[in-house]
Amino acid sequence: MRHNFLKIVTVMTAVIMCLSMVAMAAPAIDGDTTSASGTYTTTVNVTGVGASDEVSLLVVTAGTDLTKLVAGNVLYIDQATADSSGAAAFTFATSTEAFDVYSGYSTMALTDNPLDIKYTGTVVTGPTMDAEKSKLYDSTSPFGMTGYRRVFIKLTENNGQWVPAHSDEGSEIYYSTELTGYDGLVKTTATDLASIFGEITWTAGTPSTDATITKYGDVSGDENISAADYAAIRKNLLKTTTFSIKQNLAADTSDDASISAADYAAIRKYLLKTLTEFVTVTNRK
Repeated sequence: MRHNFLKIVTVMTAVIMCLSMVAMAAPAIDGDTTSASGTYTTTVNVTGVGASDEVSLLVVTAGTDLTKLVAGNVLYIDQATADSSGAAAFTFATSTEAFDVYSGYSTMALTDNPLDIKYTGTVVTGPTMDAEKSKLYDSTSPFGMTGYRRVFIKLTENNGQWVPAHSDEGSEIYYSTELTGYDGLVKTTATDLASIFGEITWTAGTPSTDATITKYGDVSGDENISAADYAAIRKNLLKTTTFSIKQNLAADTSDDASISAADYAAIRKYLLKTLTEFVTVTNRK
């Protein structure tokens, strides 16, 4: 009898231990961030999923509503296969220390919420616009793009230390190092600059190279105004090439939200050294 009792206790103990192991192996997410020269490197670990599960990771700007997600909110996205222990690791870099992380995996039930972890970073309030130095262009079809408005936004402080994302996915806003302000085209029905500013989400961080316009007149983006830029504008006027939004903004040396012969002539004068500064720069200083 005693022998049977000990056997039952042993079996029950083993069952409890197994249950504890299952509980400990429940899917979880954690991570650590290190910083250097304004860049934040984060390693996120997802554990407790099924062996060989496909694990996805989505990193978005802090406070992003996933039901209204736009491309500008996405800081990092990737997928990895979990190892035999059900773990997957992701390492990524951001220019901000405040962001939200979400993860899902192959065997996750449809009714389960994704794993998530929030990095709050330094608590900051959003930037404010310098209304006097900002501008909403008159054109309701800048560069021939109906439904868009061109804006130049100057912040009251810390220009170049915020990354903007407009609520419409088709919008593009770039940081101009030459003007220390934000130049862009936004798809909106708003008719005043204050309303458009309210449609923009700002995340603390340094705009990437791709999100920066270094020099006006530099259509190629190589930080040098050359005959290649002159030729590019000529081709655009002849309709043998089409510019991206960023190229249109950079090529608009006359500051009228269009590409015209005036821009072509200005580049030529600049190359001949009879012009030292474009109207776009002069107007926005």
